[in-house]
Amino acid sequence: MTKVCPYCGKKYYEVKNIPLWIPESIRENMRFQPKCNCLKIIEEEKLKERERRKEREIINKKIKRYRDISLIDTKFLRSRFENDRYGDKYLKFAKRYAKRVVEDNNFNRGIVFIGDSGTGKTFTSSCIANYLMDNGKTVLVINFGLYLNRVKREWAEAENDILNFVKLCDLLVIDDFGGERNTEFAIEKAFLLIDTRYRSEKPMIVTTNLSLYQLERKFTNRIRSRLEEMCYTIKIDTKDRRKDIANENFYKFIA
Repeated sequence: MTKVCPYCGKKYYEVKNIPLWIPESIRENMRFQPKCNCLKIIEEEKLKERERRKEREIINKKIKRYRDISLIDTKFLRSRFENDRYGDKYLKFAKRYAKRVVEDNNFNRGIVFIGDSGTGKTFTSSCIANYLMDNGKTVLVINFGLYLNRVKREWAEAENDILNFVKLCDLLVIDDFGGERNTEFAIEKAFLLIDTRYRSEKPMIVTTNLSLYQLERKFTNRIRSRLEEMCYTIKIDTKDRRKDIANENFYKFIA
């Protein structure tokens, strides 16, 4: 019975000069051979898919490493562009920015989000971070006050480990910068953190309740000048969203 290719339907040709010394079972497998190159193409595609799967595994492991040392909680993971309830101009800008970072590996501009508590700074930066991670980028998220506490507890080893991640990740997010008590220790560590990222020439997002002038007074001009050179400055002046959410939950409770 003539064999045909299961992919393109072309008939196999019969090999008639197979040496007799080859065992019959092997000779039967050799008897009909394809005229097409479908099997070769299929094998090449399988190899490419295995390579793609291996690359994805490597990327996912890198993303997980950064997630494991980042301050990522359930609220952070829920902060996505599709979950936005307000549709303000800041989210639209943030989405365009996130796409640019994903699509352009040479793009290195960051953002400083300035605004009062509850205006959506952390939500907006979290949306950007999640978008990048969903698209295979590594993101390190740091709350500056908690970062200082960890460095105080574990000293040089913890600081060196984190600064190494700061240099290498695709995006660094520093949340609530300037909210901690002002000390010489905080000023020194703030500069080292910002300067490390500055020298890596990669994008960074900072959220803060302070203006650039107030950050300068708190942390010196060296930090302000680096932030101004590295980042767009976005002043978020929306109303306090937390009050809206609290009121909404209250009315649901009493309904």
